[in-house]
Amino acid sequence: DSHPLTLQLREGAQLGISTTTIDIGNLDPIHVKSLVADVLSMEDHEDAVSTLAATVQKKTDGNVFYVLLFLRSLAEEELLQYNFGTMRFHWDDEAVKAKLVTQNVATVLVDLLRSSMSESSQNALKVAACLGTSFSPSVVALALGEQDDVSSLSDTGSLNSSYFDELKEAGLLERESDEVLRFAHDQIQRSSLDLIPESH
Repeated sequence: DSHPLTLQLREGAQLGISTTTIDIGNLDPIHVKSLVADVLSMEDHEDAVSTLAATVQKKTDGNVFYVLLFLRSLAEEELLQYNFGTMRFHWDDEAVKAKLVTQNVATVLVDLLRSSMSESSQNALKVAACLGTSFSPSVVALALGEQDDVSSLSDTGSLNSSYFDELKEAGLLERESDEVLRFAHDQIQRSSLDLIPESH
């Protein structure tokens, strides 16, 4: 496993450092309901989100990342909309159920990347995903043909490129160091790989 945390824990174990593993697990239905209510700023009206939360719980099994992903996907497809007249979010429970029945967590994320990201950002994600959980933006830029030589591309310049800005603002990437970015979640990297056509 090349995940930075796994590598760090492995290195610590080799150095004789004692660590404690806490299995957090997924959220139970009650906490999914609270999370959905909190995200929609409806903490005082949790009962109003009961059906929505139950549907999301059934599909995500309480995985926090997937819960937030589905809510964002619903908003992107305007199945979840904010009504300024009532000052709260509105949705159609049946439409939400239909969407969640026809898509699994992987396809929802891939579809979200395709629909909300520019072509240049998608290309950057594809290349970055092939490099691992962490990567140098300079190498991605070189692979995309933006520079002939890695040494001629400043890391600051690559980090400020429009597509990396878009990806960071979307919460898909985060800064690991001044010269390295990483995927915010393993599933984002896997779904970025799925953007690559099979023929390639």
